[in-house]
Amino acid sequence: MDRESQPGAHKGVLFLEALDDFAKSVHLWDRRIGYLLIALHLAGVSYHRVFRRERLLERTLPRQNPQIDPG
Repeated sequence: MDRESQPGAHKGVLFLEALDDFAKSVHLWDRRIGYLLIALHLAGVSYHRVFRRERLLERTLPRQNPQIDPG
């Protein structure tokens, strides 16, 4: 007995196709939301750096001490 002749095989194929379409649409929207969040983050960094002239990035990075020899 092959798959096509089994009862309920058609419903299973339709379900898997619908699930595949749903997963693709979720992945598409998830990717778009991720890109949007990255763009908003970069816009916030630019705002604080250029317009407000804050030095947030310099305060969050570790200090560079040129007098200490790393070798």
